Amino acid sequence: MKRRSIEMRDGAHRQRKLPPLVELNNQPAEDCCNDDASTAASAVVLHREASAGPALVYTNRSSARGICFSFSHDLAASDLDQGPSRGIGCVKNSDANNHNLKIDWANMDKKEFMKVVSTLNINDLFAEVVSDSVRYADGAKKWQMPEYVLQRKDRRIFVGGQGFVLFVRRRQHSSSLAMKVCMHSSCKARMERYQLKADLQVIAQRESRFISHLLVYYMTDKFFISVMYKAKHSSLKVIKREVGILPSRFIKYYISCIIDAVFRLHKISICHKDIKADNVLIDHRGVPQLADFGLAVECKSNKDEYVPNRRVTTMQYYPPECLVLGGKVNDYKIDAWLFGFFIAEIYISSNSHMWSKFLNSAKPEWRFHLCDACHPGSQDEALAKLLKSLLRQDPSSRPLVREVIRYSYFEDVNWRLLESESPPDSLHVRTLYPDYKPDG
Repeated sequence: MKRRSIEMRDGAHRQRKLPPLVELNNQPAEDCCNDDASTAASAVVLHREASAGPALVYTNRSSARGICFSFSHDLAASDLDQGPSRGIGCVKNSDANNHNLKIDWANMDKKEFMKVVSTLNINDLFAEVVSDSVRYADGAKKWQMPEYVLQRKDRRIFVGGQGFVLFVRRRQHSSSLAMKVCMHSSCKARMERYQLKADLQVIAQRESRFISHLLVYYMTDKFFISVMYKAKHSSLKVIKREVGILPSRFIKYYISCIIDAVFRLHKISICHKDIKADNVLIDHRGVPQLADFGLAVECKSNKDEYVPNRRVTTMQYYPPECLVLGGKVNDYKIDAWLFGFFIAEIYISSNSHMWSKFLNSAKPEWRFHLCDACHPGSQDEALAKLLKSLLRQDPSSRPLVREVIRYSYFEDVNWRLLESESPPDSLHVRTLYPDYKPDG
């Protein structure tokens, strides 16, 4: 999931006087149940129930649906001038007890939902989530929704393609938790899909310790909410960006752990379909864990091909057959390509140079290759052979993950020890940061 971090100051709406207007996408909105979208003009109405001024109306006639919601903060006029005096993590009692947010979630599609989330005060957003009526809950933990409170230190919201993430903890507990929230709009198909993805992750995490653990999930009237432990050392993408060049021993360790996880997923007929460095989280032990099962599917056969029955993805890290309308795909071969993309992400030193390797990947003449600029020092020939094999344009010539494990690059990997032990000190992520102290 591509993420962007939005650091929300408590009372940020006060500093700006009013929340920014929500700019709707100019393309027709897609209904979650694939209903035919109407051509009615859409309007977004933001209203303050106070003496701080009139309602604001923004109309976008190119959007496909009429949307009207009330964005309500019960503020006194004097509060509007107090923004600069408040810092991150400072919550006034009036904020905590004065939740008065009214949004018509039912008439909002996913794109509009994500844009609205970006404008909201974090306390209002959290209160809206935890106060929603729970229809169903399941998982290893039997935690109740009122037990959660926002983290005091980490007040960020991570917004991605499927939903957003808040950092929380339970009352009287110190363990940091990540709460992912997606909107289902009471669409039965979407609700069933979210529950299926959660069930797949619960099944998968029993197979490997290199798969992140879903502690509990909730289906509420408006949202699908999943709770996991917060990754102590963030994602491998963030670590790679901060460190720059990963030592070869770390690259092999992370590659081996993730291919072990994907191999075990495929053994139980689950394809992840979103393997990338941003979805590999490093826990407090330094162990990498594959997360985000939002695109995972259950596939009984590794030989089945099908033509996707919905809009073709625009995600450029996906294999060429997925970028062409009407192309046949095989989910196991998609995972093989994505695993190759993951290797390229953490091996190639420059992010821009890495992306240049995937330009025009759908063109017949495209071929993936490593060059001297990809990584300093001598090129690892075994790794280069592995990448060329995984990143083949023709999916029928791509190996399955179970075949990749037998490649020469992995000949010195002890798979049994890899699964049973924590990484040695020389492979712990903290050694990459001599003075690094991650947030609690």
